Amino acid sequence: MIVNSFLAHMLLWQDLSKLNRDPSRIIYLSGHALESSLQPENCVEIKPWKGEADDTALLDLIPFPEYVAKHRPADIRTVLASYQGRDIPKEFIQRSKEAPKAYARAKTAYGRLWRR
Repeated sequence: MIVNSFLAHMLLWQDLSKLNRDPSRIIYLSGHALESSLQPENCVEIKPWKGEADDTALLDLIPFPEYVAKHRPADIRTVLASYQGRDIPKEFIQRSKEAPKAYARAKTAYGRLWRR
């Protein structure tokens, strides 16, 4: 999808509000997302591709948008904010590994409350 953009101070800015979509459902993925978007809370910045054959930055990110599409959070911006300043692919994998353990701990603790 093409994002409406405009030049200001010799920089190309992306205005996601022109997409006529709910901003809580938009992820803007780019090598220069944070420096070129008017809505940085919707941005995921990845390493810009420079033709390297061994660059897997985009492939490493695939599980994250798949998860988001499957679970449909109410507002993607809060999800993205929780990853702020972190490498999303690595952090997502770590959180995915920890989630079943946390669920098991919560289930065990919940079960103890009702036993007598």
